[in-house]
Amino acid sequence: DGCDGFFDSGTGRFTAQDLSGQEMLRAPEWSATFGFDYEVPVWNEATLSLGANAAYTSKYYTNTLLRADMMQDSFVRTSVNVALTGPEDAWRVELIGNNLEDEKVCGSSINGNYQNGAFFGGVITGTDAVGPAGVDELTCELSSGREIWLRFTLRPALLFRKK
Repeated sequence: DGCDGFFDSGTGRFTAQDLSGQEMLRAPEWSATFGFDYEVPVWNEATLSLGANAAYTSKYYTNTLLRADMMQDSFVRTSVNVALTGPEDAWRVELIGNNLEDEKVCGSSINGNYQNGAFFGGVITGTDAVGPAGVDELTCELSSGREIWLRFTLRPALLFRKK
């Protein structure tokens, strides 16, 4: 579907398509990021750190066929963190939240005639006709959803060294 270049007279089908002027694959029109980090000393030479990030990406195609069902909608993902660091970085406790909106984002999709073509043939390429299985299905690689992490770092060499 969409092939209209390099006609193969042996099969009567096309083997290529010209995508000049089409939107590029995985190329959003807009993307933006914003973030901040803040540290403040607290008691006993410890440091409290706060941080947040937000990233926006407008819609983009996930497959070179540029079909409407291969479009990733625009999305925003935010991450936050809070940490307490001991004197001289000898220890650190962090709470980290990534992708708090739980956005499942498709970075790439692969099309194929999975329901029939793999076993019984039926895959027809280079023409606008569809095989017995119909239009290609999609397999999508999803990014991670929401993640909450608790991280503890201990540096014994720094903790027990003589001053």
